[in-house]
Amino acid sequence: MSMDIAFVLPSFNNSGGVKLVTQIANGLHRKGHTVTLYAPLFPRVGRLSFPQRLTWVKPKCRTKCYISEGQIGEHDILIATGWETYDTVARMGKKYPMHIAYFVQHIETWDYYNTGKLSDADRQALATYNTGIPIIYTSDWIKSHLEGRTTYKVPAGIEIPRWCGKPYNAIPRVSALERGIPWKGDKHILKLKERGLVNTYKNLNNKQLSDMLWRTDIFVSLSEVEGFNLPVLEAMAHGCCCISTDVGAVPEYGRNTVYIVKNPDKAEPAIWTCLNDIATARKMGRAARKEAERWSIENTVGEFECVLYRILRT
Repeated sequence: MSMDIAFVLPSFNNSGGVKLVTQIANGLHRKGHTVTLYAPLFPRVGRLSFPQRLTWVKPKCRTKCYISEGQIGEHDILIATGWETYDTVARMGKKYPMHIAYFVQHIETWDYYNTGKLSDADRQALATYNTGIPIIYTSDWIKSHLEGRTTYKVPAGIEIPRWCGKPYNAIPRVSALERGIPWKGDKHILKLKERGLVNTYKNLNNKQLSDMLWRTDIFVSLSEVEGFNLPVLEAMAHGCCCISTDVGAVPEYGRNTVYIVKNPDKAEPAIWTCLNDIATARKMGRAARKEAERWSIENTVGEFECVLYRILRT
């Protein structure tokens, strides 16, 4: 039985969350379901608002920007994808006789992560996790914040690049992403950059990210908190030896194949350990690739589809 599925995104901005939702939507579309991605035409970013389109990742399904909620139609199931979309989805669920769900990829207390203090926006986000709407989550870390809720786990997945052997560098290359968000670990990454230990990149589209990872021997991620941490899994799929903090789903997919550091300050010794034994580091990268193959977006789409059928039957 095919489903009419719609996701409501906070925006079409470049982010791991939007990328994952789009890839899931594309996969559901390939399975024969009718899928729509909604986002406000003028999303709020700080005090600015601007029109936008989904261009940095390619959707195969229908996309629609709306000015008012009335432009969101009736579907078999409507899915919120962030706390800012929760109220919209809840209201549409009352307006039309359709099922609703909440896809949670992070605990969205952004100000708390930056300042250590809960803001009004953080409290609004936390309130959305305390309702009766079924929640689909991606990692055990998220689940630990959702005790007592109706939840379904669907681990995030990635598009696995074709493996034709990794072009190792004569001089090992260490890479990291600059994310522009304090809790993403930029201050730690920039310290390593100042010491000449890492090359940093920012605002990469999918192809640029893949090209960078193929050229990378050692990938470093030092986020202080993550809902999942897709970049590390993507680096694993490109055969990189990965060094990461113990955040998000890293303990799940990287338990035996990622050099996990409990503290970002331990990253520099870890980098030197890998550089001083590059043969072992590259062996870790090959093992990481094999593990990453278990976390494909096709598996995620299949599990997501099963969960949606379960929700429709309730």
